[in-house]
Amino acid sequence: MIEWFSHISSDPAYVPVVAAWFAAITSLVATLITIVTAKITARTTASVASRSVYINSVTAERSKWIDALRSSVASYTGAAERLISRRKDPKYEDSSEWATDVQSLRTNLSNLKMRLNPREEIARNLIAAARKVDQAARIHRWADVDLACEIMVRHSQWVLKIEWNRVKMEAASGAELKKLKMAEAELEKDYAAFLVADGSLHRLDAIGAGKDELAITLLRSEMDVKAPLGAV
Repeated sequence: MIEWFSHISSDPAYVPVVAAWFAAITSLVATLITIVTAKITARTTASVASRSVYINSVTAERSKWIDALRSSVASYTGAAERLISRRKDPKYEDSSEWATDVQSLRTNLSNLKMRLNPREEIARNLIAAARKVDQAARIHRWADVDLACEIMVRHSQWVLKIEWNRVKMEAASGAELKKLKMAEAELEKDYAAFLVADGSLHRLDAIGAGKDELAITLLRSEMDVKAPLGAV
């Protein structure tokens, strides 16, 4: 092959032919490169566009979920407070309004529970607090409702905070994604600390356990007392 190429390249008569071959090969290679590049570009563009649509869709749905959960918590606490505040009227519990308000309370509870994933600890804890709100509103006193609602709201804040971090993770990449993953790990660590402090579900055990209103009120007040600097 080398000898043949050396022979024809040394013969002036073959020079135009060889030049034409090289031109044709060069043109063919350039065409192939253009086609391959165009296909890669098209696939990359389609992949980027598809991921962009996915990210926008997931982010939008998560944002809607966050707003819906926030609204559900507010509606539920409002229904509980309405029920307990009207129980001062001795005729209330025998009225049709009592039945309507209890139904509203249970509907709001169901709505809240349906928005949460029972496989996640943070969701299960929020559901546990929400159930106690229902019990306190139907059976007990204002102090019980106030305590249960406060614990539930604080747990919902953590659910929303962690979910919002996940929303940002959906759209992030590279260093930003790594940073958000580290933030999620920190949030989980802080949530664990929250569970043994003002987010302790053990406070809910006092509701319906025969404690007087003062004892329940003190449990609620403890949640607003900040630990002194340096305290463990």
